[in-house]
Amino acid sequence: MKATTNNTMAKWALLPLLSIFLITTGCSDSSQNQVEEALDDAQDAAVDTTESVMDSLKDAWDQVAGYTADQRDRLVDTMQDAYDNLQNRAQNLRSNSDDLSDEVKDRFDDAAETFKSQMEKAGEATEDAWDSTKKGTREAWQNLVEAYEALRDEASSN
Repeated sequence: MKATTNNTMAKWALLPLLSIFLITTGCSDSSQNQVEEALDDAQDAAVDTTESVMDSLKDAWDQVAGYTADQRDRLVDTMQDAYDNLQNRAQNLRSNSDDLSDEVKDRFDDAAETFKSQMEKAGEATEDAWDSTKKGTREAWQNLVEAYEALRDEASSN
Protein backbone atom coordinates (compact mmCIF):
# COMPACT_ATOMS: atom_id res chain seq x y z
CA MET A 1 0.00 0.00 0.00
CA LYS A 2 2.91 2.31 0.64
CA ALA A 3 3.88 2.14 -3.02
CA THR A 4 0.36 3.22 -3.95
CA THR A 5 0.61 6.21 -1.64
CA ASN A 6 3.98 7.19 -3.06
CA ASN A 7 2.74 6.72 -6.64
CA THR A 8 -0.33 8.85 -5.95
CA MET A 9 1.79 11.55 -4.35
CA ALA A 10 4.20 11.47 -7.29
CA LYS A 11 1.31 11.87 -9.73
CA TRP A 12 -0.03 14.84 -7.78
CA ALA A 13 3.42 16.42 -7.69
CA LEU A 14 3.90 16.01 -11.45
CA LEU A 15 0.48 17.21 -12.54
CA PRO A 16 1.18 20.95 -12.08
CA LEU A 17 4.53 20.60 -13.87
CA LEU A 18 2.90 18.81 -16.79
CA SER A 19 0.24 21.50 -17.04
CA ILE A 20 2.79 24.32 -17.01
CA PHE A 21 4.92 22.55 -19.61
CA LEU A 22 2.03 22.02 -22.00
CA ILE A 23 0.73 25.55 -21.59
CA THR A 24 4.14 27.17 -22.11
CA THR A 25 4.91 25.03 -25.16
CA GLY A 26 1.74 26.25 -26.81
CA CYS A 27 -0.25 23.07 -27.12
CA SER A 28 -3.34 23.08 -29.28
CA ASP A 29 -6.83 23.40 -27.85
CA SER A 30 -7.48 19.70 -28.38
CA SER A 31 -4.22 18.79 -26.62
CA GLN A 32 -5.07 21.13 -23.78
CA ASN A 33 -8.50 19.48 -23.47
CA GLN A 34 -6.84 16.08 -23.33
CA VAL A 35 -4.53 17.32 -20.58
CA GLU A 36 -7.46 18.71 -18.61
CA GLU A 37 -9.31 15.40 -18.98
CA ALA A 38 -6.21 13.50 -17.83
CA LEU A 39 -5.90 15.81 -14.82
CA ASP A 40 -9.55 15.26 -13.94
CA ASP A 41 -9.12 11.50 -14.27
CA ALA A 42 -6.03 11.57 -12.03
CA GLN A 43 -7.86 13.61 -9.42
CA ASP A 44 -10.83 11.21 -9.50
CA ALA A 45 -8.49 8.23 -9.11
CA ALA A 46 -6.76 9.88 -6.15
CA VAL A 47 -10.10 10.56 -4.46
CA ASP A 48 -11.22 6.96 -5.07
CA THR A 49 -7.95 5.64 -3.62
CA THR A 50 -8.25 7.88 -0.58
CA GLU A 51 -11.86 6.85 -0.02
CA SER A 52 -11.02 3.15 -0.29
CA VAL A 53 -8.10 3.57 2.13
CA MET A 54 -10.32 5.37 4.62
CA ASP A 55 -12.99 2.70 4.24
CA SER A 56 -10.44 -0.02 4.97
CA LEU A 57 -9.15 1.86 8.03
CA LYS A 58 -12.66 2.37 9.34
CA ASP A 59 -13.51 -1.26 8.61
CA ALA A 60 -10.43 -2.58 10.41
CA TRP A 61 -12.40 -2.69 13.63
CA ASP A 62 -15.24 -4.61 11.98
CA GLN A 63 -12.81 -7.47 11.34
CA VAL A 64 -12.24 -7.96 15.07
CA ALA A 65 -15.45 -6.66 16.63
CA GLY A 66 -16.76 -10.12 17.46
CA TYR A 67 -13.56 -11.45 18.96
CA THR A 68 -13.80 -12.96 22.42
CA ALA A 69 -11.32 -12.70 25.27
CA ASP A 70 -9.83 -15.99 24.05
CA GLN A 71 -9.05 -14.28 20.74
CA ARG A 72 -7.51 -11.15 22.26
CA ASP A 73 -4.04 -11.88 20.81
CA ARG A 74 -5.52 -12.01 17.31
CA LEU A 75 -7.39 -8.76 17.97
CA VAL A 76 -4.20 -7.07 19.17
CA ASP A 77 -2.19 -8.38 16.19
CA THR A 78 -4.83 -7.32 13.65
CA MET A 79 -5.27 -3.88 15.14
CA GLN A 80 -1.50 -3.43 15.49
CA ASP A 81 -1.16 -4.02 11.75
CA ALA A 82 -3.90 -1.46 11.07
CA TYR A 83 -2.22 0.98 13.48
CA ASP A 84 1.17 0.54 11.78
CA ASN A 85 -0.45 1.18 8.41
CA LEU A 86 -2.10 4.33 9.72
CA GLN A 87 1.15 5.54 11.30
CA ASN A 88 3.01 5.04 8.01
CA ARG A 89 0.38 7.02 6.16
CA ALA A 90 0.51 9.81 8.75
CA GLN A 91 4.31 9.93 8.48
CA ASN A 92 4.05 10.23 4.70
CA LEU A 93 1.62 13.12 5.09
CA ARG A 94 3.92 14.85 7.56
CA SER A 95 6.93 14.37 5.31
CA ASN A 96 5.15 15.77 2.26
CA SER A 97 3.36 18.71 3.87
CA ASP A 98 5.27 21.45 5.63
CA ASP A 99 2.23 23.47 6.63
CA LEU A 100 0.43 21.13 9.03
CA SER A 101 -0.75 22.93 12.14
CA ASP A 102 0.54 21.91 15.53
CA GLU A 103 -3.07 21.41 16.60
CA VAL A 104 -3.80 18.72 14.02
CA LYS A 105 -0.43 17.00 14.59
CA ASP A 106 -0.93 17.04 18.37
CA ARG A 107 -4.46 15.67 18.01
CA PHE A 108 -3.15 12.75 15.98
CA ASP A 109 -0.26 12.11 18.37
CA ASP A 110 -2.58 12.16 21.39
CA ALA A 111 -5.02 9.80 19.70
CA ALA A 112 -2.14 7.47 18.77
CA GLU A 113 -0.90 7.38 22.36
CA THR A 114 -4.40 6.70 23.66
CA PHE A 115 -4.84 3.88 21.16
CA LYS A 116 -1.47 2.32 22.05
CA SER A 117 -2.40 2.45 25.73
CA GLN A 118 -5.77 0.87 25.02
CA MET A 119 -4.10 -1.87 22.98
CA GLU A 120 -1.92 -2.73 25.98
CA LYS A 121 -5.06 -3.03 28.09
CA ALA A 122 -6.69 -5.23 25.45
CA GLY A 123 -3.66 -7.51 25.41
CA GLU A 124 -3.91 -8.01 29.17
CA ALA A 125 -7.69 -7.97 29.60
CA THR A 126 -9.33 -10.68 31.63
CA GLU A 127 -12.52 -12.31 30.45
CA ASP A 128 -14.50 -10.27 33.00
CA ALA A 129 -13.08 -6.98 31.70
CA TRP A 130 -13.10 -7.95 28.03
CA ASP A 131 -16.30 -6.24 26.90
CA SER A 132 -15.45 -2.88 28.46
CA THR A 133 -11.83 -3.09 27.29
CA LYS A 134 -12.93 -3.94 23.77
CA LYS A 135 -15.36 -1.01 23.79
CA GLY A 136 -12.57 1.34 24.88
CA THR A 137 -10.31 -0.03 22.15
CA ARG A 138 -13.00 0.54 19.51
CA GLU A 139 -13.51 4.13 20.66
CA ALA A 140 -9.77 4.78 20.70
CA TRP A 141 -9.50 3.40 17.14
CA GLN A 142 -12.37 5.58 15.92
CA ASN A 143 -10.75 8.66 17.48
CA LEU A 144 -7.42 7.79 15.86
CA VAL A 145 -9.01 7.39 12.42
CA GLU A 146 -10.80 10.74 12.84
CA ALA A 147 -7.53 12.40 13.87
CA TYR A 148 -5.85 10.91 10.81
CA GLU A 149 -8.66 12.22 8.58
CA ALA A 150 -8.10 15.71 9.99
CA LEU A 151 -4.36 15.39 9.31
CA ARG A 152 -5.03 14.16 5.78
CA ASP A 153 -7.60 16.87 5.07
CA GLU A 154 -5.27 19.63 6.25
CA ALA A 155 -2.38 18.19 4.22
CA SER A 156 -4.50 18.05 1.07
CA SER A 157 -5.73 21.63 1.50
CA ASN A 158 -2.17 23.02 1.66
